Amino acid sequence: MYSICIAEDEYYVQKSLEARIIAFSYDIEIKGFASNGDEALELYYKYSPDIFLVDINMPDKDGFQFIKEAKEDPNNKTKFIIISGYSDFKFMRQAIQFSVFDYIQKPIVTEEFEEILKKAIDLLNKEKSENLLSCKEDIYCDEFKESLSGEVLNGTILLVYSCQNNNFINSYEAADLYLNLKKISNLERILFKDEKSLSLFYFSNKYIMNEKLVKVSKNFNRKNEGIFISQYLNQDNFEQVMHNIECTLNLRFFRRCEYICINTNQEKKYKVENLEILNYAVEHGNTEILHKQICSRMDEIYKTQNTVQLNAYYQQVILFIINQYNKNDLHVPENVNRGMLPFALVKYTYQQITNSLCSMGEKLIEDINKIKKTKDLSTEICIYLQNHFNENISLNDLAKQFYISPSYLSHYFKKKENMTVVKYLEYIRLIKAKEYLEKTQMPITDVAEQVGYYDNNYFAKVFRKEFKISPSDYRKQILF
Repeated sequence: MYSICIAEDEYYVQKSLEARIIAFSYDIEIKGFASNGDEALELYYKYSPDIFLVDINMPDKDGFQFIKEAKEDPNNKTKFIIISGYSDFKFMRQAIQFSVFDYIQKPIVTEEFEEILKKAIDLLNKEKSENLLSCKEDIYCDEFKESLSGEVLNGTILLVYSCQNNNFINSYEAADLYLNLKKISNLERILFKDEKSLSLFYFSNKYIMNEKLVKVSKNFNRKNEGIFISQYLNQDNFEQVMHNIECTLNLRFFRRCEYICINTNQEKKYKVENLEILNYAVEHGNTEILHKQICSRMDEIYKTQNTVQLNAYYQQVILFIINQYNKNDLHVPENVNRGMLPFALVKYTYQQITNSLCSMGEKLIEDINKIKKTKDLSTEICIYLQNHFNENISLNDLAKQFYISPSYLSHYFKKKENMTVVKYLEYIRLIKAKEYLEKTQMPITDVAEQVGYYDNNYFAKVFRKEFKISPSDYRKQILF
């Protein structure tokens, strides 16, 4: 709950503001009222309210003078919202000078007042979340797994998944949930490096009452939509527990889930998929066959509602695509590699899983076809380097440009051109540098930068090595 004070010298305005705040039903407690700046300052130091509504035109000490003195407090975090009948430039300049949060002009319009108050509460929520979560020592799932060795673990693991917030772990809701869970028992929060919509909580107490977790989940779901899954954990069953939780979470594809407690292991048995049709589709560049096969198999799995087989099929197709990229010496796209991570399906709906597999398969066929259609790859690489010689080009960047692996590019180019990519790029840059030295009066430092060298000494070194003369002496030789 947040606190608010009101500084307003007109009694009926005080009561009007009080009635509106109560009607808004925000989680706010009105701490007190002041009718002048001195009383307002007393309220400020007594309560340090989160929000202070301040009328500017008050007797004795006006609102701006009060805010100025309150702002001198080094611990000040109050959001000051000023109330005034003025709207001229002088007033606005003072408001900016004192860094007030916002202002309301009289007569007060209820909708505008509510919007400003909500904006202040949203900011307070954000700050509360950032302050709480920044003080926590979170660990990542891989680190937690490594820490199991030699540890005596006998606790409860809880997964929380937000169905609505893709940045859940950094939200006010996550901070509030952490506080409520901490009231049950000591815990650690475990994160996933590539997924921000879910987190794990480890309770060192094995006998966490399910009733307590259910109560927390119901409170959470009054304002949010989330799934809570818990299971006992020890150092011997971490992999099995993670498998259970992931498969249980995937039940959301088939029915609505809010809270599920699992105490028994799920079998890891699954069918090894026959991917011959997918292989045929890729070899023949047929996206239609690929699309039909994936959609058909996903429909079959949906009918069985087998979450274990769903995970298995997804990862087997991803692995097939990775192997095809490697087989053709092509760079594996990052989104394909991420498909092998735990909880890779968490960001998708069921239809989006199908679409994702189809999209990755079609991209694979497209990338393979590009290589097949390239008649003289080395010539295209040379042209590209000639047009981009002044850019910071790495071997990896160049390989991505042509949808091949860095190792294949390096081997292929040297075989065709009888020199490495790095040596060819250096040669192009130095030839261009000679042109600048011959045809312009550009300083040598600028010449170096124009051809892609940002270290003048290094430029001079490679120039001398190639042409047996320094850049400055070469220019003199040309001039005379």
